[in-house]
Formats: sequence, structure tokens, C-alpha cells
Amino acid sequence: MLKYYDNYSTIAPKGQFYLAQTIKYIPTKYLLNKDLDRFHIYILNQLDSNYLEIRLTTLDIIDEIFEELQSNIHFIQLLEKWVLKNIIASPYPAENYLKYKIALKLNLEKHILQVLKNNYKKR
Repeated sequence: MLKYYDNYSTIAPKGQFYLAQTIKYIPTKYLLNKDLDRFHIYILNQLDSNYLEIRLTTLDIIDEIFEELQSNIHFIQLLEKWVLKNIIASPYPAENYLKYKIALKLNLEKHILQVLKNNYKKR
């Protein structure tokens, strides 16, 4: 299954959407570290997808399986970096809300949380 995550860019957008939905079904506690890293790279890359549905699905799944993901400090650091790099409001309220929810779970600074909260409330 992991080979599909490695080659996701060669899959049609609809297939990428379905692949993104499978994230929550991967038993990550049984993955070897190198496979877990590949999986995390896939997740982070999908956050920058050109397709809204893929970004929303990925954000939603990160929110849903956050407890499972938070044990990997390197992934959490990269996720924090991504949130901070993407603090500007999206034109899509759902995307702004999911970024805010993830930032809360990451326990980001209050002023960052306030910006993200304002992003989804003003839309």
C-alpha cells in the first residue's frame, strides 16, 4: 500500500482523493520507521495539494488521528512549520477551521491561534 503513497503524483486527482481518505486506516504503530517517514511525508505533501478536496481531507484526517501522529516529534515539528507558513486565510472557511483545530492541538501560541480563529470566523 505504501508504494501508492510514494507515487501519488502519478495518480489522477480523483484517485489521490481516495488515497488521502485511506490515511486513517493505516496502522501506523506497526510501520517501520522508514515507512512511517514516507507516510508522514505523503501527508505533509498533500497539505499543499492544488485540489481543495485533498487538502480538506488531509487536514480533517490529521485532526482525527492527531493522537496517533503526535508521538512522532519530527512530524509534529514539520506540521507546526506548515501551519505557521500557511497562516494566511484561505478563501474556504472549512480549510481555515481545520487549520485552527490543528493549531489548537499543536498548542501554538495564543496570537497565532487568534489569527487562525479570525480567519475562519470572518469568512
